[in-house]
Amino acid sequence: MGPLEKLLYLFSLVLFVTLFSSTINVASASTEEANPLLTCKANLQSANDSLLTSWILPPHDSGSTNASPCNWFGVSCNLDGSVIRLNLTNSSFSGNIPPEIGLLTNLETLHLFDNQLNGSIPQKIGQLKSLIEFSLYTKSLYGPMPTLTNLRNLTRLYLYGNDLSGSIPPEMGNLVNLVELYVDGNNLTGSIPSTLGNLNNLTVLHLFNNSLSGSIPQEIGQLKSL
Repeated sequence: MGPLEKLLYLFSLVLFVTLFSSTINVASASTEEANPLLTCKANLQSANDSLLTSWILPPHDSGSTNASPCNWFGVSCNLDGSVIRLNLTNSSFSGNIPPEIGLLTNLETLHLFDNQLNGSIPQKIGQLKSLIEFSLYTKSLYGPMPTLTNLRNLTRLYLYGNDLSGSIPPEMGNLVNLVELYVDGNNLTGSIPSTLGNLNNLTVLHLFNNSLSGSIPQEIGQLKSL
């Protein structure tokens, strides 16, 4: 075997091992993340009943070794089989968002917008420390904005067009990686927290169509990227 053939052989071997390892990781993923998703399924209703038919675990006696939710509708995983993306956009879902969604600790993207979800936003969403994007405008959600202090990786937060009430939490100023913040079109009251001036990476800030009062904090003028 010549040098070129050896090089091609080694490359093929490395590629095979990489793909095989990735397949094993996904196939042997824990069912722990499936359970919160199944709780979500139990709380959601849709005119299109076929959307979540893939959200099911095989029976214990089926002989199946793949209990991973990675092939479920709207779910994406990393190579370790952990759920990192949940996208149920524009799926005509109604019902409540269960607090168990906060158990998807590796979630990076959560898109639930353009549905008819109701109830309040679970505070346990604030446990999703890996979350980068969170969009949830469905017109029917009410109650206070959740405390998102721990979401230091969050870059985009879309909560507009709901029926959220109460004040904007001052702790929002801790989300220093935020690039876009949309909370317009709610029933938010109180003053604009001066801590929003800490969001140095912010390029978009939408607060209109609320019932906010008081003056615009001088600290907003420090947001040079806005």
